[in-house]
Amino acid sequence: MREDMKKAIFAILVLAILSFVLAMVTLAIVSAAGANWKVMVGPAALFALAPILLVIVVVIPRRMRMERRAKALLAQMPQHEQKTVYLAFASGWYRGKGKEMEAKIIEEEKTGWTFLKASEANPFKTSLSWGGGLNLHFIRKS
Repeated sequence: MREDMKKAIFAILVLAILSFVLAMVTLAIVSAAGANWKVMVGPAALFALAPILLVIVVVIPRRMRMERRAKALLAQMPQHEQKTVYLAFASGWYRGKGKEMEAKIIEEEKTGWTFLKASEANPFKTSLSWGGGLNLHFIRKS
């Protein structure tokens, strides 16, 4: 099994456990407030499944498309140089991160590099910046 898929499966399992714990805490609070807990089981289950469904529907297909694109690029360029650039995000918001990433990719493409893929950076490195960070991988023909 590929390393990226192992990480995705691990992330889904961690998310499932955290969602389950959050749903149980919600049920405990509702029960303590005097509401009928049997009525709240359905909404609590949906509340627990929402983050898992988000990861399955949005994140995994994007990663799979990125991986397929990277393999196709590598097949087109058997002899290539490769470089990795760490991008520390200044923005903590999703939209700002996307703009920063696009700007860095455009900047590198102007110098002749082709964007290959993005990967998560070392957590010790990303924890030092407000918005986190990731590694951008680029290739060009040698």
